[in-house]
Amino acid sequence: MPLPPANGLANGPTNGTDGADHGAAAPPANTTLNAPLLTNGRASDDDDDGESPRSASCARLHTRLTSHRGLVFATWCALVLLGAAVGPDFIRDSEDLPKAPKGSRAALDKAAFEAIFPEKANQEPIVIMVQCAEDAASCVVACPATRCSRRCEGERADVAAWMRALSESILSWSAAESAARADGLRLLSDYVSYYNVSHTHLDQAKCGLSSRDGKSTLMLFQYDQRLDKRSKHAIIAEMASALRQHLPPAGIVVGVTGPDPVAKEATDESERQMMSVDVFTLPVALALFATMVRSWRLLLLCMTGALVTTVTTFGLLSLMFKLGGTHPLSILATLAEALSLSMSIDYNLFLHRRFRDEIKNGNSVEVASRLMLEQAGEVVLLSCSTFCLVFVGFLFLPSEALNGVGRVCVVTLVAAFLANVSLSVAAIATFPRFFSTFSFNRDSPAPLTGARPAAAALQHDRPPPARTVTGAVRHRRGAPYAGPYYALLRRVTVFPFNVLWIAAAYALIVPLAYQARRLEYNQDVLSIAPRGGASSKVYVNMRSAFDPGLVSPYSFVVVDGPPSASADDRERERRFFDTVDRASEALSRATGVDRKYFLSPVDAQGRRVSYALSRELLNPQSLVCQADPDACALYRWACDRAVSKDGRTVVVLLNVPFDPLTVAGNKFVDAARPAMDAFMRAERAATGTEVYLCGFSVESYDLMKEAFDVFPALLAVTCVIVFALLALGFRGVLVPVRLALTVFLPIAAVFGLFVLVYQDGWLGWTGIVALQKTGSSFWLIPILCCFEALGLVLDYDVFAAHRVYEHRTNGFDTRAAIIKGVWETNSTIIVAGLIMASVFGGLLLSSEPAVDHFGFLMLVAVLFDTLVVQTLLMPAILSLDFGALTFWPRAVPHKGLITLEDPEFAEAAAVTTAPSEEA
Repeated sequence: MPLPPANGLANGPTNGTDGADHGAAAPPANTTLNAPLLTNGRASDDDDDGESPRSASCARLHTRLTSHRGLVFATWCALVLLGAAVGPDFIRDSEDLPKAPKGSRAALDKAAFEAIFPEKANQEPIVIMVQCAEDAASCVVACPATRCSRRCEGERADVAAWMRALSESILSWSAAESAARADGLRLLSDYVSYYNVSHTHLDQAKCGLSSRDGKSTLMLFQYDQRLDKRSKHAIIAEMASALRQHLPPAGIVVGVTGPDPVAKEATDESERQMMSVDVFTLPVALALFATMVRSWRLLLLCMTGALVTTVTTFGLLSLMFKLGGTHPLSILATLAEALSLSMSIDYNLFLHRRFRDEIKNGNSVEVASRLMLEQAGEVVLLSCSTFCLVFVGFLFLPSEALNGVGRVCVVTLVAAFLANVSLSVAAIATFPRFFSTFSFNRDSPAPLTGARPAAAALQHDRPPPARTVTGAVRHRRGAPYAGPYYALLRRVTVFPFNVLWIAAAYALIVPLAYQARRLEYNQDVLSIAPRGGASSKVYVNMRSAFDPGLVSPYSFVVVDGPPSASADDRERERRFFDTVDRASEALSRATGVDRKYFLSPVDAQGRRVSYALSRELLNPQSLVCQADPDACALYRWACDRAVSKDGRTVVVLLNVPFDPLTVAGNKFVDAARPAMDAFMRAERAATGTEVYLCGFSVESYDLMKEAFDVFPALLAVTCVIVFALLALGFRGVLVPVRLALTVFLPIAAVFGLFVLVYQDGWLGWTGIVALQKTGSSFWLIPILCCFEALGLVLDYDVFAAHRVYEHRTNGFDTRAAIIKGVWETNSTIIVAGLIMASVFGGLLLSSEPAVDHFGFLMLVAVLFDTLVVQTLLMPAILSLDFGALTFWPRAVPHKGLITLEDPEFAEAAAVTTAPSEEA
């Protein structure tokens, strides 16, 4: 098969240093034009009738990459400069917390709420909790809620003065910053605390801001959710700065908390975690790579490709999100970096190991480079395509958060493929001597072009290599066929041991996979918060001292229908008041939440208010107000905040006794919405009343619910498409069946093990913090892990199965092809798996439960696949005899096949004590 010349290689090295160092003269140009691809001096891989279309395409691509390598380097340099310039914006413009999907019920309800109360609909609290130190036994900071009154013991003048100074400092800063904003948004829109209402006409409101024992009180600031991440972080930083400037009285400790402070703390911890991954686990991964390819030169090329991929990815993603007018989640930056580094190392391992093998088999640098592109490049392309298809479904989801996951993964994978393949070919073509020097050929470097001289084979007294029935040269890659694993591999690929091993494996896999149906998930911010974090500790303390719903309350919005022409204003007001009362009662009965947790004109201070009493409380001249003016003032203040200017909308605030971001909050929304729908159907004819349930927790719930509503269908469609395309790629009708057995069920078993460990506490006895029982998992983790594990597992499966099918096509019988293919790829797959395991295992050192869960799932998935599935289960399943269907419709030879009795296997197997030449 003629090999087209590559510019710069056919005429010798273009780099003067390379030529001078080795003193090697370039072979004549016609050596390349007339020589076949050689392996140990003989033609390899293609038959004598001419090269296949695939080989011809690879040859043309190889020629273009080598002849235009200057353009390749210039292109990636430009992309790196672009990434360095705009890539940091990808991190700065990200958001800590996701928003409700467009078109979801939460988004529609919020839009209706926002049209009436623009500022109130976007309010979210940031809390400063003031509490006694643990060693201050007799300390109090406010009047205990159990005996709260205007004149009560426990109020402290020093705490009141300190809180007043602190709040004035924060609010004055907010006012100045808000005045300078062009968008007109206020940084802090509201503030209330125990001491700023105490001894005022709102004195009775202070009781809800003190704990039952009086040892804790809250300073509630309301910020606007429409602010960008930098503005929110500026508020948190200003509060921390103000706390350093205004130190609390002795024996008092303070802290800032709320959904955003906790999320910021989680983001900061994730960034520190990635730094530790870069510092500790990345060197381990690169060391494993270097061990496998046995070349520090190729290690440098791998590191360069990983760096180029990472910087370019960040630049492209930054531009993509800016042009789309959306903001990525902060966690996506961590995902992009981890995926860039891991896949770059993974792809380079496949490419450079093949290049090393071809150099060792006697090929010239040019031939080895071309075979690297043709064989390993095809595997990497198939792997990248499969991985992209796994995530491409995310691009069609309406949720910006999940859509962003798809964009990040697809862009990162494509960048990793293009960068590492093109740079590997171009760099080897530019510095052929440098990258083709290994320990085994340091004294006899590989020729740059053409065939290795036949004299070299005679000099080393090598017999002519054997050919397969297709004419391809046979040579062994990897260690000698010897040792316990080789004996086990021969055993599990023959009947009945293959059936027994498959049955034993699935006796473990199927029960574990069945446990996966019990998987629980949540939206709790503490799941993504670092253990022991300052904001996380304050959040936990606040949930125990106060009603947890105080931090993220629900807003139950009741909107009156069109006014009736026959009813006067008083009658319409009375009717709407009764409608709000009935709506509140329906919601209370459906959810089981007592109405003492409702705050609205019909529920004040835990008591039901009739329409008649409401009229009295709103009239300062009434007998009720003259007897208790503070109660009337507080009621009017609450009505002003809850009722729209036209009187047609009422906001019922629900400070529920559970955290709305936990599983209890999910159940509340599930129970509330059917009751709301039933109420609106009943009221539609009479009043036309509409009701909405709003709040950050509702938006987060809808995002989670939509994700898991589409998750099964998305997973099924992804598997069907990917399995079908791989079946077409391998030209095998049974490929989807094998993939279902070696990919889908093992991943389900990993999730089943996760349930046993984190929901049932099976490994609690170990004392390892990362393996302790945590209950449910943060909702995004199972989805990310499922699809990422699917991509990685398919990546390894494609690599191993590709080699098996290659050998079966070249004339080996089924069992010999399986053993030869698995034997040649097993060490590479194991090292690739260990590289991934070192990255994911490092995540178990994190202090965030969600990161621990992600690390555990991915670590177990990768190790189980590389050490069990690819090593033994996949060969056993491939060895099952289905007659003509086994490889159908792929054209494979059936006569004169090479078996395990061939000298290649028999002679190697006899040398059981021979040392392994390669890893």
